[in-house]
Amino acid sequence: LCVSVCVSVCVCQCVCVSVCVSVCVSVCVSA
Repeated sequence: LCVSVCVSVCVCQCVCVSVCVSVCVSVCVSA
Protein backbone atom coordinates (compact mmCIF):
# COMPACT_ATOMS: atom_id res chain seq x y z
CA LEU A 1 0.00 0.00 0.00
CA CYS A 2 2.68 2.47 1.02
CA VAL A 3 4.74 1.83 -2.09
CA SER A 4 1.68 2.11 -4.30
CA VAL A 5 0.75 5.44 -2.72
CA CYS A 6 4.28 6.79 -3.14
CA VAL A 7 4.49 5.80 -6.77
CA SER A 8 1.03 7.09 -7.64
CA VAL A 9 1.27 10.37 -5.74
CA CYS A 10 4.83 11.18 -6.64
CA VAL A 11 7.13 9.13 -8.86
CA CYS A 12 9.55 8.07 -6.16
CA GLN A 13 10.48 4.67 -4.80
CA CYS A 14 10.16 4.29 -1.05
CA VAL A 15 10.22 1.53 1.51
CA CYS A 16 6.89 0.91 3.18
CA VAL A 17 7.44 2.79 6.43
CA SER A 18 5.53 5.47 8.33
CA VAL A 19 7.68 8.25 6.84
CA CYS A 20 7.25 6.97 3.28
CA VAL A 21 4.25 9.14 2.45
CA SER A 22 5.67 12.17 4.25
CA VAL A 23 8.95 11.97 2.35
CA CYS A 24 7.28 11.36 -1.02
CA VAL A 25 4.86 14.24 -0.55
CA SER A 26 7.64 16.54 0.64
CA VAL A 27 9.78 15.74 -2.38
CA CYS A 28 6.83 16.06 -4.73
CA VAL A 29 5.84 19.46 -3.29
CA SER A 30 9.44 20.68 -3.29
CA ALA A 31 9.80 19.66 -6.93
